Amino acid sequence: MVDALVAAEIVVGVCLGAVILLLLFVAVRRSLLARGGDLLLCGLRTDPQARWKAGLLRFDGLSLAWLPLLGVSLRSEHCWQRVGLDIGGFEELPPGDGLDVNSVRTVLCGQPLSASGESTETVELSMGRDTYTALRSWVEASPPKHRPVEW
Repeated sequence: MVDALVAAEIVVGVCLGAVILLLLFVAVRRSLLARGGDLLLCGLRTDPQARWKAGLLRFDGLSLAWLPLLGVSLRSEHCWQRVGLDIGGFEELPPGDGLDVNSVRTVLCGQPLSASGESTETVELSMGRDTYTALRSWVEASPPKHRPVEW
């Protein structure tokens, strides 16, 4: 009986340790992802018939990147140049189709950072209205310019 109790305590301890390590990993990954720019919760799909993949949009001065919400990688799956990025109007999604109840859908078209030449990539994004407004403002604002300081 004592052996079973000790074994149960060990199993519970290992499970609690695994949960704590997982939460710590998620917190560290989130903070490392946030170093590169602002983060917004967003769903993405490349095919209109496919399911939404939950992720994070990260934008900085020159690029927009989409990173999967779950995973171990710190690299983005999709990344576009800010110059020439086009975001369409939004359309309300039916309840249960997006990531949350008040999700909207928009189409994003832009040149991937990994591509050379004139190739463009078009994806659908699902996000909340506030997130859409923030993204639209960022796209419409002019990117920062590198100007030499004159003395």
